[in-house]
Amino acid sequence: MTKVILIRHGESEANQLSTLAGFSDYQLTELGFEQAKLTAEHLKNEQIDAIYSSDLLRAMNTAKPHAEQRELSVVTCPELRETFCGDWEGGVLADLRAKYPVEYARMRETLDFTHPGGENWWDSGVRFYKKALEIAKGNPDRTVLIVAHGGVIRVFWSLVCGTPKEVAAQKHPYATNASYSIVNFDGERFIPVQYSIDSHLPEVTHFTI
Repeated sequence: MTKVILIRHGESEANQLSTLAGFSDYQLTELGFEQAKLTAEHLKNEQIDAIYSSDLLRAMNTAKPHAEQRELSVVTCPELRETFCGDWEGGVLADLRAKYPVEYARMRETLDFTHPGGENWWDSGVRFYKKALEIAKGNPDRTVLIVAHGGVIRVFWSLVCGTPKEVAAQKHPYATNASYSIVNFDGERFIPVQYSIDSHLPEVTHFTI
């Protein structure tokens, strides 16, 4: 059995500014760095054999303290990136809501939403799922850490739970910043264990659209 620990990056500058980050390379905030350290400290006694991360700064810097504790390198993978938000990338949520009320409402209500000029929420989660599956298959009977983003982790969890995309947005909220979720992989499928564990964080930030 392979154990996979999924961590959402700590609070980012985009989260703080209430913007859609997507592929844009925002850094962690001061709080985000602290959240990353606290999660690493909380998991310090966990046997972790390999660490993978999105190649965006906010994810890599969340993975860094885990790697330093164990003297491991972080394998970066562009397939683990957040959803590409296209024309809305970097857009302030309040501005998008005012300018595109119908489209914005749909983005909030369903994971089957395609950002103008960008990716579909669900499709980006499938992209992430396929890479996580590849990682799990390549690490039999090991524990791996994957650091990524709220949107793709949310879809991944929906897929693992078998939740139809039509209701997934209502059933599965975003994981909180620097929280971790656990799934097992039995060689064929992922088995959900626990989602968005954040009780170790004294200050929880939960960016949502």
